[in-house]
Amino acid sequence: MAGILTERGGSPRPAEPAARPPAGRPPSVQRAPGSSSDEFDDGGISEQDLLAARRAAFLTALHGEFAKSNQWDLSATQGSDGSVTRFTAAKRPKKQSRPRPFTETPEVKDLRRVSTVVRTYLKNQGMNPVEVQAAIGRSGRLLIAANDVKSNAHLRDLFNRGDGTQVLAGMMEQTRGKGFPAEPRNQQEIHDREIRQHTKAKPEAASPPSFPGIQSALNSGVTVAVAGPPGMHAERRIVAHNDGITPDHLGGTKRPCASCATALYPEGGPGVHPGIFQSDDVFNIGFPEYDHSDLGNEKASAERMFQRINKAVEYTYVTVTKRGVEVPEIGSESESEPG
Repeated sequence: MAGILTERGGSPRPAEPAARPPAGRPPSVQRAPGSSSDEFDDGGISEQDLLAARRAAFLTALHGEFAKSNQWDLSATQGSDGSVTRFTAAKRPKKQSRPRPFTETPEVKDLRRVSTVVRTYLKNQGMNPVEVQAAIGRSGRLLIAANDVKSNAHLRDLFNRGDGTQVLAGMMEQTRGKGFPAEPRNQQEIHDREIRQHTKAKPEAASPPSFPGIQSALNSGVTVAVAGPPGMHAERRIVAHNDGITPDHLGGTKRPCASCATALYPEGGPGVHPGIFQSDDVFNIGFPEYDHSDLGNEKASAERMFQRINKAVEYTYVTVTKRGVEVPEIGSESESEPG
């Protein structure tokens, strides 16, 4: 039976990280690659079995690296054999992002507002963008992306057919008519943020939206970054579209997770405020170490991945609103923007 283990820099109970076939089964793959093990009645181990075993060995080893460092608070879920099936890690000491005016980065302020407008619109359309990010690309155009493939396809169709400013104005008008979508947690705090961002961008129904910090990029056009597999985080899609280069100005509805921060800012930096590390697959798309396809070297891969993350992530953060309420689920400074 799976168990939940919550720790402070500790390790799970001793486990067998290496893959072993079930008792009574030969340690060999007895089926053709790509075929289903259901086609065979020989008790063979499928490729899926081996992949799952390698994944368990890798995650257990990665969890162990975080624990050995004694710098991270860990919460893990274990399988019946004691291996780690998933875990989260927050770097000590806990840091809080306080309200800030973005006076030195007005572009980021407006990128956060655009991202909020787009996410709110998509949720009202019955979609699940998860998060939305926006940036000024190398070409000078505005780049936008969501996590969800369906949301990105819808956005690309909209922005391909109309002027960017007009499309955003239409989104805001629809939101005024429908109201703001429900959120699962911290609903009032998130609603307050969404209303504030919409009001500052378009204070009156008849007025055009105002994004002075990024107006030049908007005038150059809007591109929806659709590169990447399903679930890939929006900022990673933007970087992929931007020739692999992290834009100077990037802002959205969520702070980067620890994995995204590592990928975008491998050297870290005082202005990078990542959220916690999560071991789930979609958080770690594109990390060669996480692919753990190097059979038998899961421990070495785990060591390399941990060193990359630990180097890039000085602290992990949680957002605190103007009223002092933590907003862990959304987690962007835009939640607590003053004024």
